[in-house]
Amino acid sequence: MVLSELKDDLHGNIKFMFQPDEEIEGGAKPMIDEGILENPHVDAAFGAHLWGEVKEGMIGIKHGPMMASPDIFNIKIIGKGGHGGVPQNSIDPIPILSQVINTFQTIVSRKNNPLNPLVLSCCHVKAGNTDCHNAIPTEAILGGTVRTFDEKTRTWAQKTIEDILNGITISQGATYEYEYIKQFPPLINDYHMTDLVMSSLKKVVGEENVFELNEPSMGGEDFAYLAKEVPASFVFVGIAEDENHPVVHHNSKFQWNDKNMKVLCKALCQVSIDYLSS
Repeated sequence: MVLSELKDDLHGNIKFMFQPDEEIEGGAKPMIDEGILENPHVDAAFGAHLWGEVKEGMIGIKHGPMMASPDIFNIKIIGKGGHGGVPQNSIDPIPILSQVINTFQTIVSRKNNPLNPLVLSCCHVKAGNTDCHNAIPTEAILGGTVRTFDEKTRTWAQKTIEDILNGITISQGATYEYEYIKQFPPLINDYHMTDLVMSSLKKVVGEENVFELNEPSMGGEDFAYLAKEVPASFVFVGIAEDENHPVVHHNSKFQWNDKNMKVLCKALCQVSIDYLSS
C-alpha cells in the first residue's frame, strides 16, 4: 500500500514476492524456475525476517555469510531382531546406532577445523515398535540436520557421515540405509547491497539501532536461492521486548507484538526507494 501510493515517484519497478512453503520444499526455487526473476528482469533482491534474538526497534545486518544450508539426513540401521535374553542370536541395532551417534560428535569436534562453522545435530531416534521389554528390534532409525556455509564443507560432511556409518555397521554385522537431502544453499549477502541496506535502515530506525551481527545464524532460509541469482541482502528485524526475554522461534509459545511489522514495512519500503534512486 505504501509503495503503491508512491509509485509515481519511483524510478523503476518493484516486484513483490509472496512465497509459500519456506520450511519444507522451499518456495523460492520453484518460483525462480517459474520465472519470478524475469518479465520484468530483477536486478536485486531484499528480504527480512522477524527475529527473536534482536530487540524491538533494532535491525541486524550481516555482510557475507548470513544463514547456513539446513541439510537433512535420514539413517536406518538394519540388524536382526530377537529375544533380549539371548542377544548373541541377534544383531541389535540399538547399541550400533548409539555408537554411530557418539562417533558423529567427532565430525565437528575432531575432524573439522574448529574455525570452520559446522553443526551436526541428531534430532530424531526411534527403535522398536512394541511395548515388550525383551524384544530386540530389527531396525533403528535416526534423523538429523547438518548446517554449513560452503559447498566444500557440505559435501565433506555428507561423505564423512557415510564413512562412519559404513565402518561401524560392517564391524557389527549390520547394514544401513542412508539418505542425505541437500536443502537450501547458504545465504550469502552481497556486500554492496548490504551497505545500501545499512544506509537505508538508519533512516528508518536511527543509526544507533542498526548493527552488524557478530556471527551468522546456523538457521536456514531459502531466500538464499535468490541471493545466488542476483545481488541481494537479508536482514533481521527485532521482536524481543528486551535482551533478557528473547522470542524463541519454532516454539509452541512463540509470540510477538505485531507493531514490529511497521518497522519491517518501513525498512523494506525505504530500501526499495533508495535502491531505485541510486
